Amino acid sequence: MDGQTGRIAGYIVPIETDAEGKLAEFFLVPYFGACIHLPAPPPNQIVHVALPEPIEMTDIYAPYWVAGTVKIQRHNDELGASAYAMTAATVTRWERSRRRRGLPGTPPGRPGL
Repeated sequence: MDGQTGRIAGYIVPIETDAEGKLAEFFLVPYFGACIHLPAPPPNQIVHVALPEPIEMTDIYAPYWVAGTVKIQRHNDELGASAYAMTAATVTRWERSRRRRGLPGTPPGRPGL
């Protein structure tokens, strides 16, 4: 996994913002509220993400896809500790496809893919 490029879904816990309030670093966690409520998830379930350029603050209640290069690298913060680090290339909101067969919400009469 060290040095692999890919994408991971999770929730954003802001760690650092710039002077304009833009998101610069965050933890990507497996469920909403992780790290905010104690105890935090174990380090092997948390990814520390650094952004090359800060982005507008995201909706912390929504899941996101974060794509980039993963490294095995520990990061400690007052909110928790991570066993992995990622330099993010993209951060996009996770959207569930309702068009897949068997998922709730597929419109009647429209077969899934």
